[in-house]
Amino acid sequence: MSPEVPEEDEEKGLIVAFIVNPIAGMGGRVGLKGTDNVLQEAIRRGAKPIAWKRAEEFLLSFSSLDGIQFIAPEGDMGGRILERVGIRKYVKLRGYPNYPNTTAEDTKRAVLEALEYNPEVIVFVGGDGTARDIISVCKEKPILGVPAGVKMYSSVFALSPIHAALVLEKFKGHRVTSEGVILDIDEDAFRRDELKLRVFGYALTPSSEFIQGSKEISHGEFDKEAIAEYFVDEIFNEEDLYVLGPGSTVYEIKRKILGKGTLLGVDVYSKERFMFDVGEKEILEALDNLRYKKAYIVVTIIGGQGILFGRGNQQISSEVIRRIGVENIIVVADSLKVKRVKKAYVDLDDRDLLKEFPEYLRIITGYGRFSVLPVVR
Repeated sequence: MSPEVPEEDEEKGLIVAFIVNPIAGMGGRVGLKGTDNVLQEAIRRGAKPIAWKRAEEFLLSFSSLDGIQFIAPEGDMGGRILERVGIRKYVKLRGYPNYPNTTAEDTKRAVLEALEYNPEVIVFVGGDGTARDIISVCKEKPILGVPAGVKMYSSVFALSPIHAALVLEKFKGHRVTSEGVILDIDEDAFRRDELKLRVFGYALTPSSEFIQGSKEISHGEFDKEAIAEYFVDEIFNEEDLYVLGPGSTVYEIKRKILGKGTLLGVDVYSKERFMFDVGEKEILEALDNLRYKKAYIVVTIIGGQGILFGRGNQQISSEVIRRIGVENIIVVADSLKVKRVKKAYVDLDDRDLLKEFPEYLRIITGYGRFSVLPVVR
């Protein structure tokens, strides 16, 4: 059955293909570091879909949707969210499954069907895997990612759903694009605590300061060792509890105080118990049940992106941050990484919590050395 086409307005404005991956990001909070090939395990651990909320936040962030014509699969892959925010006039692509039965092949089919209506941009709500699915069948159209995955290392994603709306509003007036990099992450290796990245391809994306950079590997080994030594000498108190995020800089701290640790997972130190590769639920249980004087979060920014929360560390959720307190977040990063990113970005689902973050972030960059970055919330 062919899609329904609404009566055309005299001025169509921007034609947007809108595709939601309902299972994107579900593995993040439960500590699975992704959802590819582990959806049922994520559900067993209590994971809930997050993509719909991110999609809705994106759509509700526009100053006006006038002049934007959407093409979307019916139901959970796009249409239901459009209708929820009051958009009932759109090109509806028929015959798509709902959560949890959607697959990568459904995303690819939706892109190919949407191309029949000549969209000027493909907006997707998902992660790196969704981006790879899209460019595997379409390389000629610009794409814009509304971040809803776990890692999102590719440079076709806006910094947040709100920033995605700003990007598209600008693109509506000025059809300027730049080239983004789509990175391929081996999620099975990632879950084994190995980071294996390769360039999958390139894609056009709307040109904007609100598009994140691609992940860069940092090599400031001397800085990392010095940071860890400073942390142990000047900050660490064995009576406190530490939620230690992913990344090679924090990993050096883990090795100092835990003897080992996960490179890409979240670990917890307390005098009572060491916990490795935990999810949000385990962190909250530790805060409730373990004995400690004070709790801290220790995190780093992502190289090439500057993102502090919302990429690869969703286990440290808004609720975890609220429980521990924004004032008890310790940020570490090597000096080269800080010089390259210029700003720190926070992408959380709690808008009120975002307001509690300071305008400037103090970052430990060596033994007794510090830098400051402005925070974009």
